Amino acid sequence: MIDTFPCPKCGRTLRRSGEVSVEGAVFPVFQCDECIAPVEIYGEPFETALTFAVDAQGKPFDPAGEGGDLPL
Repeated sequence: MIDTFPCPKCGRTLRRSGEVSVEGAVFPVFQCDECIAPVEIYGEPFETALTFAVDAQGKPFDPAGEGGDLPL
């Protein structure tokens, strides 16, 4: 499993901050505190640090997002 990955928004090198399991597969999770991503919680807009996972092909995705698309 990879330990570093560039932020898909700003290019900053990030260290793995955790793991997520999706349909039995485990993927590394990264978070960029410099990049802000809009999210909606209970109908209210919020801004959070850009958090994403990386699949086996090295493509970043949002495991909690609709269709896995990152909010870039």
